[in-house]
Formats: sequence, structure tokens, C-alpha cells
Amino acid sequence: MVDTIVMGGQLAGLPINLNPFEWSSVGYLLAIAVLLIAHQLMPRGGEWYVRLGREILLIAPAVVIYFAIRGVIVGREDAAFTNAEHIMEFQTRLGIFHEPTMQAWILGSDFLVRLMNWIYIWGHWPVVVGTLVWLIVRRPVTFSIYRNAFLISGVIAMFIFATFPVAPPRLMPDLDVVDTVSEQSNSYRVLQPPALTNPYAAMPSLHFGWNLLMGIALVRESRNRQVRFFGYVMPAMMFLGIVLTANHYLVDGVVGGLLVAGSLWISVALLRARGFDVWNRNREVLEQVENTESTGKGATL
Repeated sequence: MVDTIVMGGQLAGLPINLNPFEWSSVGYLLAIAVLLIAHQLMPRGGEWYVRLGREILLIAPAVVIYFAIRGVIVGREDAAFTNAEHIMEFQTRLGIFHEPTMQAWILGSDFLVRLMNWIYIWGHWPVVVGTLVWLIVRRPVTFSIYRNAFLISGVIAMFIFATFPVAPPRLMPDLDVVDTVSEQSNSYRVLQPPALTNPYAAMPSLHFGWNLLMGIALVRESRNRQVRFFGYVMPAMMFLGIVLTANHYLVDGVVGGLLVAGSLWISVALLRARGFDVWNRNREVLEQVENTESTGKGATL
């Protein structure tokens, strides 16, 4: 009986895929269910580690679903390439189709290519996760604003990925660009295994959009000048990174930014509809923190 449940095997004549690195795996469904149940069972508390645990158990299923959407577009490669051609034609009409020219600026410099690769790889998930954890621990009052905007934008983007797949510039056979990330680095395969990656999710660019959201959070919530400076510069550098590595078109980044801005507005509107004036409340918290700093009793980011 046990032998009938195997990786990609069958049980009672039904296909049972237990490979956790494939979108159709039962493991995905089990992981989502277990995480959500654990989130509900976990005690509510004011300690930062309790809040962190609860948020991980809530966000993790969303991330799993985000990766699982890859399977929805299997077999729709033709549509992805056709849509990519439409985007290039649209940008050409607007006079902003400059991706090959822009990448040519850095291809002659090994340093610049490596820099853009590094920004694209290590400037995304580590920044997103690090900022969310910082918000949970240090800015719990306004954390829900950014958490909700993160989830809302992800849901909308998944719908777009499923209905409007787009091949990135690096996969277009007639486009004179280079896949710099795959050719020069294997680091991205560690952060995001190819089996869990949607190769036709160029539009919109959440790679830029979510970095923009984290930048907004750092600028608004931090009182450290260096951190705020990073919040300003990091999204701009990521926009260059997604284009110069040939992973996105210019319009992908623009739409990704607009999507996140709209999701942030929805998040704030929903909280206000429930009677939470989170912006003003957090201002009071930050004033207390600054007063603590000025008396020499502590430091903050």
C-alpha cells in the first residue's frame, strides 16, 4: 500500500505527484494547508517573535501560491512570445523601446554587468524579507499596511501572469540582448530554483514593484538617514537591474510600480474603513522613539 504512493506515482488509479518542486504537487496543497492552520493556532501576543511567527505563517502560503501559478501557463509559450512582441511594438510607438541599447551600455564593462546581476539577485528577496521583518519587529503599528499591499499586489499580479503571460527580453530570439544573470551567476538558482520560477511572468515586474514598496516603507518608517537614503536609491537601482539584465521591459517596471502604488492605496483605504488611522498613530510612536534617542536611552533605525 505504501509503495503505491511514490514521487509522480499513482494511488487507486489517480496521479499523485509528491514532488515539492512542481506546481501540481500535492505537497503544495499540504504545505499551504499546514501553514494556514498553524497561523490560526498560534497564540496572539505582543512579543516581536510571536508576531514574526504569525506573519511568516500567513505570508509563506501566499509565496507558495505565487510560485505555484507557474503551472497555469504551461503550454502557453506561444501566447507569451506574442504578448512580448505586442509590448515591444507598444514601446516602439511611444519611442521608448531602448532595452538593447541600454544593455549595450554595460556589456563592455565586466564590473557593471556583475553589479547589475548582484542588484537583481541579492537586492530583491533579501531586501523584501529583511524589510518586512524589520517592520514586524520595529514598526508593528504600520506593518499591516505594507503586508496587505504586498499580498494585494501579488494576487493581482498572479491573475495577470495567468491571463497575459509575457516572455522577457532575454528569451526573445530576435532581440539582441544577453541573459547576463544565467550566463554569469548561479546564485539566483539558490534563492529561486528554476522549477519554481515562472519564465513568462515579465509583466508586471514585481521584482521592481515589491522593491519600490519596501523603499516606501523604509523612507516613511525609518528615522535613520542612511536607511532612508537606501530606501530612495534601492528601487531606482532595481529598475535599472531588471532592464539591464534583460529580464524585463521598461513598461514592465512602470506597470509593476503602478500596481504596488494602487495596492498600497487600497491597503490604507481598507484599514481606514475599519477605523484604523495607522499613519497618525505611527507618527506618535516615532515621536516617542525620537524622544528616547534624544535622551540617550536608545537608538533606532
